[in-house]
Amino acid sequence: MITRNTRPLFGKLILTGKIRAVTGLHIGGPEAELKIGGIDSFVIKDPIGIPYIPGSSLKGKLRDILERKRQAEDSNFKFDHQSGTQANPVYRHECMDKDEKEWQEVSLKCPVCRLFGKSRDSFNIPSRLIVRDSFLDQRSKEMLERIGSFTEVKGENTLDRITSAANPRFIERIPPDTVFNFEMVYNIESTEDLKEDMNNLSSALQVLEDDGIGGHVSRGYGKVSFEGIKVTAKKIDFYRTQEDRFIKEVEIGHPSNLKDRVQEIQIFFGS
Repeated sequence: MITRNTRPLFGKLILTGKIRAVTGLHIGGPEAELKIGGIDSFVIKDPIGIPYIPGSSLKGKLRDILERKRQAEDSNFKFDHQSGTQANPVYRHECMDKDEKEWQEVSLKCPVCRLFGKSRDSFNIPSRLIVRDSFLDQRSKEMLERIGSFTEVKGENTLDRITSAANPRFIERIPPDTVFNFEMVYNIESTEDLKEDMNNLSSALQVLEDDGIGGHVSRGYGKVSFEGIKVTAKKIDFYRTQEDRFIKEVEIGHPSNLKDRVQEIQIFFGS
């Protein structure tokens, strides 16, 4: 049994693969100097000007999907934790515990708090899922370098319904068919939770493909697909011995296949 004074680590699952931008992708970054007739909204880029997908954006979207899925399943599941500012509050779910017994019986059994973590009170739960920043794969980087730009600019326009006056704006976005490398790491603290956590992650990734990430999704931006997923399962002994018997690679392909391979991974960890 996990207690507040114990946090065992039996190993790690490393999920790698590709994220393909099916439509133009806009994840906003710091505003550069605005010029008349220039870009109104920029995408986030690294220090040398190459766009990427922040791990925080991907993880936040996956958490949002899982929270809304849980609320559809359980009417008592609430978005009752407020963060952000008074002028711009942000609501999400985090379990509230009054003692360790409740922490074990509520928070550790909550698929959202267990997988994505919680920091609402003194009974914290560190996230079991690490989501890395996703950077351009080499082929996409070389293609965009040949074109001469890592982004495109999409012009949009809003018409005043009374006067018909135009209000043009220009949005920077990552071009369709751009591919990023992604990596997620799942810490195995309980083999009993492994199946449920991986099933929830699989579902969230599939919902995300039919939803979108970043801004302006309702206007056609942000559709992505996940491809070529591979899971590398490493028992904790691998980090000490580097022996092949403590590591297993499982080809997943599409997120929908993850559920079918979880039992194989559980058996590897002796569950």
